[in-house]
Amino acid sequence: MKSLKIFPYGILAPLALLSVGFIAIALYFGLVLKYEFLRSDVLWYWQDSLDWQTPFNNYHVSGYPLIIPLLRNISFGKLPPIMLMMGINYTALLVGAMAVYKSVKISGISDRFAFLGACLLGLWPFVGLVNAVDPLADVPAMAFLLTGLLALQCSRKWVAAHLFGISLIVRKALWPFVSLLVIAYICKNRPRTRRDIVALIILVVPIFILRLTGTFYHGSPEWIVSSSANVGADTRATLPILDGVIGTIAQGGVKGLIKGGLIVTFTIASLLLLFLSYQVKSSFFQYGIAICAASLFLFIFLTLLRFGQQ
Repeated sequence: MKSLKIFPYGILAPLALLSVGFIAIALYFGLVLKYEFLRSDVLWYWQDSLDWQTPFNNYHVSGYPLIIPLLRNISFGKLPPIMLMMGINYTALLVGAMAVYKSVKISGISDRFAFLGACLLGLWPFVGLVNAVDPLADVPAMAFLLTGLLALQCSRKWVAAHLFGISLIVRKALWPFVSLLVIAYICKNRPRTRRDIVALIILVVPIFILRLTGTFYHGSPEWIVSSSANVGADTRATLPILDGVIGTIAQGGVKGLIKGGLIVTFTIASLLLLFLSYQVKSSFFQYGIAICAASLFLFIFLTLLRFGQQ
């Protein structure tokens, strides 16, 4: 059984780089841009955390708003909302980076690529450090997913199941990733034992409890997916297909071109990495294929097949 230790000496350099980047962006947002952090989805998460006894927001699952009051109580309510949420995200960023580093090393790839992978978690354009400083749920969700993947690589099935289960109630976007990683695990290991069945039960318990209790609260079992389905359908779309790409570029200006270009670039990157995962066939190539396939799934159903009102 492989060790679950995730603090090798080589991880210190990327952790230091991510820490410096986090502080620099936070200072730039706060002091230079005078950015109002407590707004939009961030404000929504904070308000949900104040009403944590009924965590049944139609748009957001409840994991992140439940973490906030837990740490707020631990800190005796002394930390301002943004400082508390930034602290959660900063910690999650470092944990995720350590998990990526160790996952790459376990796969038998060089230390250089392990270093690169840990850095990319934070430096990936418009996702990593920016979404950690602007304290959304993305980075904590990724931390749970990545540590779950590491546990899976280390044959700690129950640990992985707990972490994957929590990730499902932190960010809806991780549902296809967890689902495909479970399928990849089944294809790789052909599980037949009772421990595997227990692990699967552990994984689905958090989302099952959330959906069941929310059904009583909202009076509808579709409450957890209805709003997300409406956003995915996007009734503002102007094209029957490919509106996520063509429509974005057609908006004009530098912003539209950059957003459209990033969508296409990330999709091509997912395809190439999926192909490379299959070709190289490292020890855990099935998990690489699963992650790339989940990215493509989101692209196809939220971008390529985003239907407008007809």
